[in-house]
Amino acid sequence: MWAKILPSPFLSIIIDDCIKNGRDYNDGGARYNSSYIQGDCAFLEEDVDLATFLEAMKKAGQSVTIKEYHSNKDSKIRKYDSFNTWRDKFDEDFHYNVALDELDFIELSDDGKFYEVNLKGGTISANIFLMREKDDAVGTMDVGGGMLTIDGDETSLVQGYIDNGWITFYDGDGTPHFDYDVTNPGLTTLTAVHMLNPDPANRVIVTPGAVELSWTLPDPCVPGQPVSVDVYFADDYDALWNFTDPEAIKVVSNQNATSVVLQTQTKTRYFWAVDTYIGSDNDPILGPIFSFLADNAPPSVNASPDISTFLQDGIRTGPLSGIVTDDGVIQPYTVTWSVVEQPSDADSALPGAVIADPTALQTTVTVSAEGTYVLQLEANDGEYTSSDTMTINVHPDDWTNRASGL
Repeated sequence: MWAKILPSPFLSIIIDDCIKNGRDYNDGGARYNSSYIQGDCAFLEEDVDLATFLEAMKKAGQSVTIKEYHSNKDSKIRKYDSFNTWRDKFDEDFHYNVALDELDFIELSDDGKFYEVNLKGGTISANIFLMREKDDAVGTMDVGGGMLTIDGDETSLVQGYIDNGWITFYDGDGTPHFDYDVTNPGLTTLTAVHMLNPDPANRVIVTPGAVELSWTLPDPCVPGQPVSVDVYFADDYDALWNFTDPEAIKVVSNQNATSVVLQTQTKTRYFWAVDTYIGSDNDPILGPIFSFLADNAPPSVNASPDISTFLQDGIRTGPLSGIVTDDGVIQPYTVTWSVVEQPSDADSALPGAVIADPTALQTTVTVSAEGTYVLQLEANDGEYTSSDTMTINVHPDDWTNRASGL
C-alpha cells in the first residue's frame, strides 16, 4: 500500500534485503518487521489532513485501515466527520476499514479531550468494533445519515453501547436501526432514523419522475398550535450545505405541511432538508440533510426457500416458483434459471437436472439422482442483474421408510 503512496527509496538502499529482493522497504523488501508499531494501517501524524489522506488512498485503489496513533499525551484528538470529508462525492459509499479498537480507543490528552466520530454520510466498514476498552477512554459516535457495518453478528455488542449512551443518533433526535445478515450478508448493519421520519428514507433509490417527499411534524411548544416547515430541495449538496441562496432551493415556505411532490431525473442524487417552526416563526429548528438517488433500481429476486424431497421411482419433478419485483424503468425484466451445483458435477455418470423452461419465472425442474442441487434465478432489467439461489436436497426412493424406521 505504502509503496504507491509513500515509497522509501533512501531507507531501502541501506537495507540488504531490499537490495537483494529489488523491492521497496514499504513493498515487502525487508525480511523483518520494524520494532515500531505497524501493520495493515495508516498512521496519521498531527499535521496530516485526514480528508486529503483518504482521498489519496482512494485514488490509489487502496482499502484503507485507519489507526489514529499519538506519540505523546499532548497530541490533540481530532474530531472526524465522515460526511464533510466526502460531501463532494456523496453519490458513492466510501468503504474504509476502520479498526475502532485503535481509532476510538484514544489516548486521552491531559486536557481531557476525546475522540468523536460523526457518521453523517457514507459507510464505515469495521472489522472489529470495540469501544472504551481502556479505562480512561471516552470516545463516542453519533450516527446520522451514514452507515456502520461490522463483520459478524455484533448486535448484542452494539445494543450495549447504545444502552450505555456511547452511540447516539442524529444528536439525540433519531432512533437506531440495526440488524445482522439482513441489510448486508454476514454483517451487522447500523443506521439511524431521524424523528422526522423522512420518506423517501435516507440513502434509498427511488423511481425517477414525480417523487413525493413526506415527513412527520414534531409536537409544538404550545399544544394545538400548528407547526410550520421550510423545505429545501436540490441536486447539489453544496447548495444546502453552504446555504448561499436558500430561496432558490426552497420548495415549501413556512407552511403547515407534511408532504410535497417534486420532479426528479434519472441517475441523479437529490438532497433535502426540513426546518420546523415549533415556537417562534423567526426561529426554525434546522433539520439534517437527507438524500436519495433517482435511478433504475436493480430487480429484487427470491428463488424460493430451500427444500428437501425424495425420488419416486428414480425421478422427481417439482415446481420452481420464483418471485421478482422491479420498477420497470428501463424495460420489462427477463429471467433465467440455471443449475450451479448438482451431483453430476462430481460424477459425470449421474444424470443432470433438467429445467423445463429456463426463461420462465414459474417452471419445473426434474432430478434423477440423490444429492444436493443448487439452482439460481437471475433477473435482468436491461441495466442491472440480480440473482438468488435455492437448494434442493434430494433423498433416495426409500427415504421416507428410513426416516420412519420401517
